[in-house]
Amino acid sequence: MDAAAKKLTIDGLVVNGSQSQVNLKILDSKGKVRYEGQTTSTETGSFQFTIKLTGNLKGTCDAYLSMDGMSDPVKISFEYNKKD
Repeated sequence: MDAAAKKLTIDGLVVNGSQSQVNLKILDSKGKVRYEGQTTSTETGSFQFTIKLTGNLKGTCDAYLSMDGMSDPVKISFEYNKKD
């Protein structure tokens, strides 16, 4: 995460190694949805999201990654403290 540029990059790999739709949802520390989007992984299964974080985010944010065939999303938590 590049806090100065307010950018978050998430890299991942789809376990079955094939093209899949990957969904991402980011919630701030108050549970408000700050980002929702999707991408398609490459033929080898890799994917990347680069998100510009906006607003005055502080505290622990949760990112949820999900894709076709998953029963539950994968939760990733990260700390974000915006410096003015």
